[in-house]
Amino acid sequence: MARKRTQLQQGAFFLIDAEDPAVVWAREIGGLVAGLDEAGRGPLAGPVVAACVVLPTPLPPSLMALNDSKKLDEAAREALAPIIEREALAFGVAFAEAATIDASNILRASLQAMADALAACELMLGRP
Repeated sequence: MARKRTQLQQGAFFLIDAEDPAVVWAREIGGLVAGLDEAGRGPLAGPVVAACVVLPTPLPPSLMALNDSKKLDEAAREALAPIIEREALAFGVAFAEAATIDASNILRASLQAMADALAACELMLGRP
């Protein structure tokens, strides 16, 4: 299958393909692809939550409804959460509480939560 690559900034590429990009990237790098994101940077108070997940490729039918969480309603997100936990090869979730955010700043707290989520994911994969 032919792929079309569109160059973005500083050498990054976005693959335009009918095939799941995670499958393409995993094949190209010869390994696993982890998704990592955070939520909660916008609110004035409260924790930042970060999650990291490695899903099987190709995705099982039970995960075909996955999409951008902002495009899914709350019921769909809630329904997918246990399926993701069951089907994932590995996942990690981490929090940065308000006190941590106040002590460092929102960016540092978010990055630390993301690093902690990645570390938990790697631990599940047996990579200390």
